[in-house]
Amino acid sequence: MPIWKAGDKSVSQGFTLLEVLLVLVLLGMVSAIVAPALNRGYQNSTLDTTTRTITSLLRYARASAIQHRVMTNFRFDSTMRSYSASNALTVSKLPNFIHLFTQDGEPIGEETALQINFYPSGTSSGGEFLIGNDKRIFRILVNPVTGRVSAEKIVQDK
Repeated sequence: MPIWKAGDKSVSQGFTLLEVLLVLVLLGMVSAIVAPALNRGYQNSTLDTTTRTITSLLRYARASAIQHRVMTNFRFDSTMRSYSASNALTVSKLPNFIHLFTQDGEPIGEETALQINFYPSGTSSGGEFLIGNDKRIFRILVNPVTGRVSAEKIVQDK
């Protein structure tokens, strides 16, 4: 192992400015590629979670109607971008990048309010709507005869 002596120019004393700039440019390029992929993953994960939350809330409203022998409903408020069940204690907000649509693909707005009723017999008013972001869409279906709730992915990542 060589011993360093004063005035010895053979020992490196740090990085040059060019080396530091090159590393910063490479890090910038990598982050420009990775960041959109991370955001897309976050949005897809949030869409999956929101879809599961809505289907769970619909199932809860149906079970509560049967158990308590009283009509309950699920409602989406388009002005507040929130949804709830009449017997639930919380109101949930829809993330900005997730949208609800009718089965025809029209956005659910003031004229197309979404409300699904569940009756003590287990039946419902029925309904079908779509939930999605720019890449994926799920169909949520409430059978009017049985009141059963199902969700299926109808558009995969583009």
